[in-house]
Amino acid sequence: MATFYSPVAILNHLQEFLPRLTDRFSSNATVTGEIVAGTPQVLKITDTAHGLSASDKVVLIDGKIDNAITAVVDNGDGSLRFTTAEPHDLTENYTETIELAGFTDSGLNNEFTLLSVPSRTLFEIEYPTSPTLNGNEVLRELYELGINGLFTIDRITDANIYEIDLTDKPTFTPQIVPTLKRAKDFNISICVTADRASQLYEDAGSGKNWIYIIMGQSNVSKDRNLKSDAIMTLSAATEARPLNMNNFSLNVYFDTKNDIGGAVASQLAWQDIYQILLAVCSGIKFDDFGNTNYLTVLINHEPDTYTKTYYSHMYTFEYNYEITQDQQFLQKFIESHAFRDSVLSFNEQQEGSEIPLDEA
Repeated sequence: MATFYSPVAILNHLQEFLPRLTDRFSSNATVTGEIVAGTPQVLKITDTAHGLSASDKVVLIDGKIDNAITAVVDNGDGSLRFTTAEPHDLTENYTETIELAGFTDSGLNNEFTLLSVPSRTLFEIEYPTSPTLNGNEVLRELYELGINGLFTIDRITDANIYEIDLTDKPTFTPQIVPTLKRAKDFNISICVTADRASQLYEDAGSGKNWIYIIMGQSNVSKDRNLKSDAIMTLSAATEARPLNMNNFSLNVYFDTKNDIGGAVASQLAWQDIYQILLAVCSGIKFDDFGNTNYLTVLINHEPDTYTKTYYSHMYTFEYNYEITQDQQFLQKFIESHAFRDSVLSFNEQQEGSEIPLDEA
């Protein structure tokens, strides 16, 4: 994650990645996309009665790009080698499966294990017979960094269509993207305290699952001069490289009006939501100062509040980074001068007096 550690950074991360694993915290639907040529290229989304405005955020998931297949060669060993019109995004020993479509031989309109990738326009799969191409064959690729992810809407065309500029994205052949998943209306908010979050959830009375991001303490440790976790006290000749330890909590709220005792909510909190938040948040990294940053880890989760109307469960994460001397006061604000501009002068020593040292 290339952003500064902050509540908004955590919010954006959750909005982008939670809908890939669950629809409990957003409104999800299947929409149609079209890539339109231009500078930049435009992704036009058909989303019936979307109710959105320019600058609203949406997440697009599972959008696949069709890359035309122009040739096929039978390798004579039970495998086929295909040539694509545009450079593909396949990586040998990383991409596990591929999807083919548009073949007259219906057996090829399927997913296959990727066998090898000789070049950016070649790939191989196991298949017993070589097909005759009809001009409609495509490699259907999932581009995570192209038309998938968190986007801000640039223009509203009408009640059913909005447009997103694909700035700083790969250039794609203009085409229809038939089965995009769209997430909007996120049930994820920033709140200062758990008490306030509980009040907001109860006042809303929506009955939906909701996540509140609550920032915790930020502490500085440890003393690098000691073999312990002693808190660092900076002084002269001390290495000014403290470790900044930051906590944040995700308070997840469940409706319990029809869940006497909270059995259903408790099961969700301890299994489903736990596994999802572990997958989405543990391991993320922020770009705070470009120095030694650590990975976010889940350090605790526990019940928070239970009432007749809701149950909240708190998941606490920790993110650490080092603060180096160049980010601190002396390096940023005190003027420096070249060593050659320094002048030392000694006055004649009088018996019994100290030697005064002047610097100009």
